[in-house]
Amino acid sequence: MRSWIARRMLRRANRRYGYDTSYLELMLKASPSAFFKFAALNKAANHREAVPVEASFAAKIWARWRKTAAPARNWWSTWHWKPAWQATR
Repeated sequence: MRSWIARRMLRRANRRYGYDTSYLELMLKASPSAFFKFAALNKAANHREAVPVEASFAAKIWARWRKTAAPARNWWSTWHWKPAWQATR
């Protein structure tokens, strides 16, 4: 029953947000216990105890931007930064 509900929720998220949930459905099919352990991490990831809502969302937005924009900005880090072994040459 729990797996059935989880599968429905995954498919609903797939339709609503256009997010590919096939890897989660495969995990649920192959090992339901692993899927539910993995799903428990979501609760920990959303825990913010004393952090203000604005700061929490700003951190999430920055992390998402950093993940998607970092390859485009890679020229900056490779141009300005050299490893210590290259800086001495």
